[in-house]
Amino acid sequence: MRLLLHCPFVLAENTGITRYLRGLLQALATHAPDLEIHCLIPPGWKGLPAPLIPVPLTIHSGGGAGHPLGRLLRESAFLRRLHRESPFDLFHSPFGYLPFSVPTPSALTVPDLRALRLPRSFSPLRGAFLRTLLPRSIRRAAAILPMSEFTRQELLTLVPGSTEKKIFVAYPGVDAFWQAPATPDERAAFRARLSGAFFLAVGTREPHKNLGVLLAALEQLPEKKLALVGRTFASGRQQALTPPPNAVFLGRLTDTELRAAYAEAQAYCFPSLYEGFGYPPLEALAQGCPVVAADIPVLREVLGSDATFASPHDPAALAAALTSARYTHAPSYTWEAHVAVLRRAYHAILSP
Repeated sequence: MRLLLHCPFVLAENTGITRYLRGLLQALATHAPDLEIHCLIPPGWKGLPAPLIPVPLTIHSGGGAGHPLGRLLRESAFLRRLHRESPFDLFHSPFGYLPFSVPTPSALTVPDLRALRLPRSFSPLRGAFLRTLLPRSIRRAAAILPMSEFTRQELLTLVPGSTEKKIFVAYPGVDAFWQAPATPDERAAFRARLSGAFFLAVGTREPHKNLGVLLAALEQLPEKKLALVGRTFASGRQQALTPPPNAVFLGRLTDTELRAAYAEAQAYCFPSLYEGFGYPPLEALAQGCPVVAADIPVLREVLGSDATFASPHDPAALAAALTSARYTHAPSYTWEAHVAVLRRAYHAILSP
């Protein structure tokens, strides 16, 4: 089977969707060697990031960049031309929406439905774009792959006309890099940057990440430090924040630095109000770091009994959880299991 993966963000900054795309490409090459994998990336790029260079796949550089509307129009035209010249059997978009026209059956991974559930967490223009395109793509796709049972339920609730029989829940895997212990040298290098006990949070200032409540919790723990990792600002609406003096903004870290931060932290806090899966707490647990998570359905589902849960609306509860959190063990989410679900979905599309 010739599979064309839609990967415009695989070359982007290190976001959750970028992590997923890179892990997916490596996993398909490892666990589905019979597939002929093709990858659509933006024009102008000559190849893939270094970790993906050994992955056996064919690169197609085309479509477009820039404004999403123009990009999708150019990608649609490019796909039609590519399919005429070198037909592919199946198109898979791993990030929630499809180009306007695709000449083959399509599979669609849905990371989350925040644009439909929390529309004000996006800028007005991008929010309107996503609220139009996501439901349209979901209805057009021959198979839908939410990253959690929670998102499956969101699909059925928020997108009228979603067909339950074409939904396949596919939990992403946690990469081997995060499961390998940070080395003593890596940990020592991080301690040289931030000494003493600290709590850790990773993310952006987007309102649904709920950083304000975490900072309010920190004010109740003046003797503790909180290390904040990630972009200082993010696209869309921003939270106005006045951090307490015991908050330390580290900015971006490399994966190696972040792994060491997880290993050194007293606890990792994930107070988000809405997620479709949640990579960071799983990465933290893989490094033996206790996790405090918002008590919301999707995190209960994904983290199970391996995290300490607290109300994301109660700073006092969050502060108490941070001081009492203990590590148990890390749940197992493997790319092999993820690819097995994808193969079932692909088979269902091509052999109805």
